[in-house]
Amino acid sequence: MDESGRGLVLVNALASRWGRFQSVLGPGMFFEPRWDVPELLAPVVPLQRKGR
Repeated sequence: MDESGRGLVLVNALASRWGRFQSVLGPGMFFEPRWDVPELLAPVVPLQRKGR
């Protein structure tokens, strides 16, 4: 039941809900993405390539 490991910080930050389950194929995880994404602090502007 340890909730540590690589990626769980990301899952916790991006998911509104997540957890483990057991199936006939073995253990697994589920997550529900968070849809209330905050606005970016600065607009993302693509960089211009040289020579164009």
